[in-house]
Amino acid sequence: MSTVVDNLDDAPPARPSADLDSLAVTVWSDFLCPYCWISRPRVSWIRDLGASVTWQPYELHPEIPPAGIPATAFGRLGASRRDDLTALAAEEGVALRFPDRIPNTRRAHEAVEWARDLSAEAALAMHEAIFVAYWEQELDIGAIPVVVTLAQEQNLPAAMLEKALETGDFSRNVDEARAGALLQGATGAPSFLLQRNDAVFLMPGIQPRELFARVVARLGT
Repeated sequence: MSTVVDNLDDAPPARPSADLDSLAVTVWSDFLCPYCWISRPRVSWIRDLGASVTWQPYELHPEIPPAGIPATAFGRLGASRRDDLTALAAEEGVALRFPDRIPNTRRAHEAVEWARDLSAEAALAMHEAIFVAYWEQELDIGAIPVVVTLAQEQNLPAAMLEKALETGDFSRNVDEARAGALLQGATGAPSFLLQRNDAVFLMPGIQPRELFARVVARLGT
């Protein structure tokens, strides 16, 4: 079980930074989550420091039907919360607009797991393409043709992906990733698991950059 860090009082004291090549970071996320979309610059920052970063699927709402639902039916983003998200996105330099529909993200996650079977680079490319398709282009990432087209645009074998999605070949991977998150104490997305040697810290949600910096500095020693 990891140590949960969600405020500065819980954070370990900062120490001089060091080589972070041995720092492994797991990020559980879901494509429909605005906080996950906004967290991408922080993930890039950690990767640029030299850490090994792996995105993992965390399906937040499997109950959403395959065709998705209107955003108005979701009823979880009131005006004040949207304002807070918009301000947070601006701080991170992320463009944010709210799509009209909420997708079922199962097939999108399966597509990334399929790409991971090809290479880590393919998985990362597919992951980013799906995020952009939803949050910038408002595409239905729950639809197989949309996800297959995204794979084709990444020069990945789209016909292979289409077959894998139709047969659910990587559905188990998505389930196992969520189960692994729960074992570490991650009950939502985004969640960040930072691990170096025997030190393991779980950071739920988007925490202040100062908190990230303190934990990363501590693990970098």
